[in-house]
Amino acid sequence: MAACSGSGGSTGSPPPAHCVPKGPSLSVLGKNITFTPKVLCAPADQALTITFDNEDAAIAHNVTIASRSGDFGDPSFRGQVTTGPNATIYQVAALPAGVYRLRCDIHPQQMTGYLVVAAGP
Repeated sequence: MAACSGSGGSTGSPPPAHCVPKGPSLSVLGKNITFTPKVLCAPADQALTITFDNEDAAIAHNVTIASRSGDFGDPSFRGQVTTGPNATIYQVAALPAGVYRLRCDIHPQQMTGYLVVAAGP
């Protein structure tokens, strides 16, 4: 998985949009009702896979990518909810360059992050 420098998260400023994606296969862990890492980096205009490993036993989570405007009501992607422990692979259509907010729809205040979609090296 490609990660960007910086702490990211849902509070404060978004992460810098200058990370360099290493490929279209990403991984994120759901544990203790939080995402790790908080910032993912993906190549622009390429279909993605996100392997989501929900390690929270008997707790439901998913990964949703907001629209470029930050709207979760009409998101760029909404992953199927999965109850842990369980791993699932989400297939995400190509996204244009930009910074997208991430969240779990079940825990939208605790499980947040960013997806930085950028041109490759």
